[in-house]
Amino acid sequence: SRLEQDYELVQYIGSGHFSEVGLYRSRLTKELFAIKAAKANRISVNEVQALGSLWMLSGQCPHVVRYYHSWI
Repeated sequence: SRLEQDYELVQYIGSGHFSEVGLYRSRLTKELFAIKAAKANRISVNEVQALGSLWMLSGQCPHVVRYYHSWI
């Protein structure tokens, strides 16, 4: 998967009913990222698309420090 190819897990942060969050280091830049991995279902796909649209349209979201990208 792209997650395993591009990032290495540094620390498990937590989980909820629909997703898990981990602290990952980019293998290319060595930067740290919090990555939310949602379980693949129609709701999670819609959530990823909505979050990306919200961030791009408004330029800010109180729960997101910075939105880089998403993939399925």
